[in-house]
Amino acid sequence: MSTTLWITGHNLAGYLPESSPYLTTSWESARDSIAEDIQRHADSLYDGLKTHKYFEEGREEWSAQQVLDYFNEHPEGIMIYAEHGQWKETLVLTDHDKEILAEIAQCEKMLRELSELEPDTEWDGYNRHTHNWLHITQRDIHEIPEDLEGEELEAMIDELNERDW
Repeated sequence: MSTTLWITGHNLAGYLPESSPYLTTSWESARDSIAEDIQRHADSLYDGLKTHKYFEEGREEWSAQQVLDYFNEHPEGIMIYAEHGQWKETLVLTDHDKEILAEIAQCEKMLRELSELEPDTEWDGYNRHTHNWLHITQRDIHEIPEDLEGEELEAMIDELNERDW
């Protein structure tokens, strides 16, 4: 029996991948790779928040979904406390911020799903228009001989991962 090959990546739904997929013989490595991609995407989204300066300090304590829920309970906004002891302003989320926070919340959900996956399980996750995936792949798709194993297989996979697909 030949070694199972795992592949991860992301693409706009209905389109070819935007970047080269990651190929490996390790399910854990594949899962960690797609989780890193999703986390990197979520981190980049925080920069797009017009009110991000108020959320940076609380990112470890509050999930994006908790922030959305809190603001839904307080549609009039919340007062922001300034360092000198005065209320600085009322913070109201813009529609743009709500969209970004919803996307970050979906990223957080996908990361939880990945952390709870049973080993050797395939996975698909969707975030707005992006399809993220962790799948078993076939050797013939990548022109990997069926009898190639061990260090030779790993060397070929490394070579394939260095190429642009």
